[in-house]
Amino acid sequence: DDSPYGQCPAFDVVRLVRSYRPQIVALDTLEPAGTSAEICGRLAADPATQAIPVVCFVGPQDAAGYNGRPNLHLLSKPLDVDEFGSLLDRVFATTGGKGA
Repeated sequence: DDSPYGQCPAFDVVRLVRSYRPQIVALDTLEPAGTSAEICGRLAADPATQAIPVVCFVGPQDAAGYNGRPNLHLLSKPLDVDEFGSLLDRVFATTGGKGA
């Protein structure tokens, strides 16, 4: 991947989220440079990023590693596009379409 945002270590993800303040963060459980559960934990622990909603795409065996993080939404694989769209609608309605 030639993109600077494609794959990066967990601490770089947190740094990018702090810098760009996105409306939502989407993570896949197969992040090669750090698990999405680890990234969720770092985002939750950082006061600058903890209010940003996070969506994690997880397999059934992966869901147990994600507990206690506010604004966390788990979507099962394979991804249901309609379910993802509905989730985005709910999140943006709650945040007013703005990042945290």
